[in-house]
Amino acid sequence: MSYTLRINPVAPYDGPGMERWLERLAAQGLFPGRIGDGFCWLRKGEPKARRYRLAPMGSRKDPDLEVRKALYRQAGWDYAGAWSVFHLFYAEDPAAPEPYSDGESRLAALDSLDRVLKRANTRIAIVHGFVLLLLLWAIVLRPELLPMFLLMELPVTALVWVIWADVGSILGRRKLRSLRETLAQGGPPVPDKPQPRRNAAFAVLGALALLVLIGGWLVQRESFPQAEVPGLPSVTAIETTYPCQVDERDTQRLGFTLFVPYRVRTEEDGISDYRPPEDRRLSTMNGYYHPGLDSVTLHVTLPFLTETVARAQREMDRIQNLTWREERLDCPGADFAILWESGEQFQMLALGKGGRAVVYRYRGAETLRDHLETLMGPIQ
Repeated sequence: MSYTLRINPVAPYDGPGMERWLERLAAQGLFPGRIGDGFCWLRKGEPKARRYRLAPMGSRKDPDLEVRKALYRQAGWDYAGAWSVFHLFYAEDPAAPEPYSDGESRLAALDSLDRVLKRANTRIAIVHGFVLLLLLWAIVLRPELLPMFLLMELPVTALVWVIWADVGSILGRRKLRSLRETLAQGGPPVPDKPQPRRNAAFAVLGALALLVLIGGWLVQRESFPQAEVPGLPSVTAIETTYPCQVDERDTQRLGFTLFVPYRVRTEEDGISDYRPPEDRRLSTMNGYYHPGLDSVTLHVTLPFLTETVARAQREMDRIQNLTWREERLDCPGADFAILWESGEQFQMLALGKGGRAVVYRYRGAETLRDHLETLMGPIQ
């Protein structure tokens, strides 16, 4: 038994359209295997003349399905599977009676579909509330993190799902209302215009959002060698006043999203032979100068968001109980260079060019503005 993949051209909830499309496929020797909203697996066989009819589900887990199958089978209709909120039946006997003989019986069947859609709308409303609460949390508690919050994999995926569900719900209610009006006037159900491109686009978008969410979880906190961040300088490259050696280094992938597909954190500590006097507020370990250079390298899909994302990343990484002074620097070769300083030894620096950015957090005796050329490595 062989199968072929086809784009589903039928608009959501368009039962008459699905019936007509499957009948044309049967004449070509293609029969439903698994029918999705965007794509369908079709089983290949001998061409046949078939009638297909869709019966609205009473619920997603229809407890009366076996009873329905038996009743339909007695009338000459066999079960072919499910699509959306419909059960699918077919008949090859041209004498088999129609499941719905008049408009009133079809209207009664639509009542069960109406209940299914109402339950779906309730679930959508719950997700809406969840997303709204997350946004309110970010706006009220940490408004400066909102750009990064919206670019993380879970909120983006939730947002895509909500939009997808909203569109499906609106189209479903519209189609249901149209069917009711047509049947109430005594007319036959009319299929909608085929929409294969839209259906395929929605299916790909949903699958992509899911892959991004799963992929972000899989790569999160995974260790990478230093070569994963080309051009990233070591703490030893900027410690010219008190030369040091690398004491500890860790590189981790922070996950990815559609908007920030590359986000890598590197944390590096150095150790020097220099012993700072007690009146100098420098980081030490066992009395020896102990500088640190941490960084997050970012690749942003939409370049106009690069500075916004870099600022949000800096806000996430800054030491909260310190007062920071911000200064925008003139840095040839970079679209932006922003320096933050706090006290004698704490500094942060954001550099960006095009869709690439790097955010540094430094503790030590050096001044980052004196090492811009070295620190620009990851964005060149």
